[in-house]
Amino acid sequence: LNLKLYSNPQAFPTARLRIGYAINRLRGRALEQLLPFVENNLVGLSDSQDVINVLKTAFGDPDAAATALQKISYLRQGNKEFSSYYAEFQTLANELNWNDSARMDHLKIGISNELNRELIGQPKAFSLYAFVNQCQELDSQLRAHEARTRRNPARDSNTNYGRQPATMNNRTPFNNRSPFDRS
Repeated sequence: LNLKLYSNPQAFPTARLRIGYAINRLRGRALEQLLPFVENNLVGLSDSQDVINVLKTAFGDPDAAATALQKISYLRQGNKEFSSYYAEFQTLANELNWNDSARMDHLKIGISNELNRELIGQPKAFSLYAFVNQCQELDSQLRAHEARTRRNPARDSNTNYGRQPATMNNRTPFNNRSPFDRS
């Protein structure tokens, strides 16, 4: 709302226009929260920030940081792509007052075991940005490898390297005789 109202101040030069715009965009329960402030077509609020405050009181989390901390402590990448995990992580971390170092430490806790294994032997990333890029690249490589091996499961076999085993109908060039041939 603030982005809309203050990115183009010429469109909403007065508090009354800003409040009117904000209230006109609301529906349902959100609008019901502001109706007590309207009397004789006049709104008893001083600016759009008052509208936001009323809505935060009605619908906001009174302790958003504690809620985010609890959620982030249980957040794990699991089978999700790293980018999805990171997006969820960032949403929660934005509620906290963490610097990049704290974010990186907590981000590491939730990454998948596979990604954690891939990080072994990799150069250490010293910034959150570098660590996120490293994880995204490694996760992408892991997923590409997984997709290739799913298409061709015999490729990863250590015993026959993708070749079919010799059978009666598929004899090797070194043994053209049938296993039942005694001559």
